[in-house]
Amino acid sequence: MRVKLEGPTLAKLLLLALHLRGALSEATACALFSVTIRNWMKMLLAVLLGNLAYFLLAPHLPNVFAHDMFQVDAGLLLDLGICAALYLAIRKVV
Repeated sequence: MRVKLEGPTLAKLLLLALHLRGALSEATACALFSVTIRNWMKMLLAVLLGNLAYFLLAPHLPNVFAHDMFQVDAGLLLDLGICAALYLAIRKVV
């Protein structure tokens, strides 16, 4: 059976490995893990809200900002910009 190591699982294993090698205390490892999870939650919230904002604005935007599937275009860059701006705003607030 294969276990996919990514996201929180990988972060937790890396912190556990550092703790077992004596590089981190248990309290420090737990604190770092909780900070990592909080940052991922902020990123997820920013991406979800940013995409929601883009899709609500998309019908009202000029055609140059329309996003085509599997293309890097102005629409994708606008979506990225909205998500990045929301992430920065969430980081400042929370």
